[in-house]
Amino acid sequence: MSARSVSTALATLTLAISCGVLLMTWADGTTSLELFGFALSGMVPSTALSFVLVALGILATPPLAGRAVPATAIALVVACVAVVDLAALAAGEVGGIEGLVAEDWRQGSMSFATAFQFLLASYCLAALASVRLQSDRAFSACATLGLLLSLVGVVGYAFDSRALTEIFIFSAMAPHTAVTAAMLHAALLAARPQASWIGLLFDVGTGSDAARRMLPFAVLGPFLLCLGTLALVRAEVFDPNFRLSLLTILLMTVSSLAVLRNAETVNHAERQARLDDLTALIKRDYFMQELERGVEGAAKDGTKVGLVLFDLDRFHSINQLLGDSVGDAVLRSVSERVAAEISGTDTLSRTGGDEFALMVCGRHSRDEIIAVAERIRAAVSGPVTVNGGAIDIGTSFGVTIFPDDATDTASLWRSCNLTLSTCKSYGRGSICFFDEKVAAAELKRSQLESELKGAIERDEMFLEFQPLFDIATRRMTCVEALVRWQHVREGLVPPVDFIQVAEESGAIRSLGQWVLRKACAQRAAWKARGLDFKVAVNVSPAETAYDDYPDFLARTLDAAGLDGDDIELEITEGALIDYEIPSVRSFFRVCESRGIGLVIDDFGTGYSSLSYLRRVPVSKIKIDRSFVWQIEHAEGEKLVEAMVRVGKSLDKRIVAEGIENAAQVEALRRIGCHDVQGYYFSPPLRAEAIAV
Repeated sequence: MSARSVSTALATLTLAISCGVLLMTWADGTTSLELFGFALSGMVPSTALSFVLVALGILATPPLAGRAVPATAIALVVACVAVVDLAALAAGEVGGIEGLVAEDWRQGSMSFATAFQFLLASYCLAALASVRLQSDRAFSACATLGLLLSLVGVVGYAFDSRALTEIFIFSAMAPHTAVTAAMLHAALLAARPQASWIGLLFDVGTGSDAARRMLPFAVLGPFLLCLGTLALVRAEVFDPNFRLSLLTILLMTVSSLAVLRNAETVNHAERQARLDDLTALIKRDYFMQELERGVEGAAKDGTKVGLVLFDLDRFHSINQLLGDSVGDAVLRSVSERVAAEISGTDTLSRTGGDEFALMVCGRHSRDEIIAVAERIRAAVSGPVTVNGGAIDIGTSFGVTIFPDDATDTASLWRSCNLTLSTCKSYGRGSICFFDEKVAAAELKRSQLESELKGAIERDEMFLEFQPLFDIATRRMTCVEALVRWQHVREGLVPPVDFIQVAEESGAIRSLGQWVLRKACAQRAAWKARGLDFKVAVNVSPAETAYDDYPDFLARTLDAAGLDGDDIELEITEGALIDYEIPSVRSFFRVCESRGIGLVIDDFGTGYSSLSYLRRVPVSKIKIDRSFVWQIEHAEGEKLVEAMVRVGKSLDKRIVAEGIENAAQVEALRRIGCHDVQGYYFSPPLRAEAIAV
């Protein structure tokens, strides 16, 4: 039997008893109800109504039904009723809330004990529904105290001990009220078992086997002692006076504290290991355990579980540009925003770096889970304020749902990862839901990513070189190094299929270093043969973002015995956008100091500005092939001519790529382009095929 089913059963029974009392009160004004031969008398309307409200609140909280707002409102109403009755009792008035509602009900009101119980219950109910009020220790303490007070009253009535039924300054709590209150607090504990000692009974949350074995003795022991003491009272060995009350309360309190303290001591190290130091969210391994339990529970009760994976776009740039402390503040802010939007049984985790995972439990429809995901996206889409400055962040979301999109935990996680990877290609702030066709394509991509990491070691990579020619003299001035992947199973993999994968997976760093070493070694070999042309190497913005890349570049040139003017580095316009990042600026400074020529590749397709072109030591601009292919049309030629004029005004040499016919060559010559590259002149060749 699960904790959820126990909570539902106890809340339903509480609801039935209190509704019976309310019906009797409404019908003939009596507050008595006979149930299974027992006369339940003395429950006033406000008590019965409060029991009904709290029971309904438990059934409406996210652990059971996924509706947090009604439960929070109910908790507020119950707390108000209890406060009014306590105030009336303190002022010596009779009737409390009943007197405000109907004159006929002024004959009685809640006792101090009952009103206090409902204050405890209202907090616990609010904590179930709201993340902001979630404190495991406070929730466990309030619910456990309410349960103990109720049980003390029950034991007192069972053994006719007035000293037990009138604890401290509280007036007597009717027996059926005590029983119902005990069931209510037990239902609250079972609704959130991971927050208290009761979770040990249901194998929920952390806890050692020793603690679980010890729990029944620690709970039952005090009651057995109390029963033995009361039996001695019946035998007139003890006088049933105030000392007996103190003894019973002391035994129960010490036992409860011992159980809670033992569980806390046993689990302290494990809880520390569970939580992320920065955000106080659980770590990935423990999240996977919670996800496994959530899926198993959903399979049993027919509900749905949503898995939401999300990460921050360009977070690495935030760390590089503004520092780790600002990045940490952004992560904390995002985690707090998401936590404020989820319910008590949803589980949020920081799975690593800027990556988060959320399990949405207890929902009955796909639309409910989608609504949660949309709400979270709205919450994190606004700028984050750190040290008085606003930082705009983008977040990509992948969402999968059990059992709609997957049948087990492993496939649910895998499908969500694939969905998130697909979502990143759509741009910042996107949210994507599982699609089987897209997932199949993404799975192939993931397999490619996995195999790419070992491709260099398996000697599957090689270089080809495509020449660049001076358009006026037709002399070869440079060759561009192009990496190729000869896959064992798939054959020759196009660069467009694996370069982006390498950039997104981080494999671009090792791949780029391999390409630079090989290209420099080949340039040194050609130089030794007296061949005088440069080698151009493509450098990804992801590579220049690493702090040690400038040092690696300098060491590679020195190891090959090359000067700076022996090579050129081709960068995209995206690198210009990252110019303010310290590592990128350091890269540009090293290139300038070593005399390494920089080429803006695919010019016209990105977002660079003329101000960056002035500031960055760029020697060439390479016009993208998409513009060259339109040059035979009047409008296309005007556009390319404008690019050439801009480049020349900035004293940059102009290169056009993708040349396929003589008409394009003639148009480029006419508008003043300097260098050309394309299959019309030469396809990419192996090193041994290169000739002047």
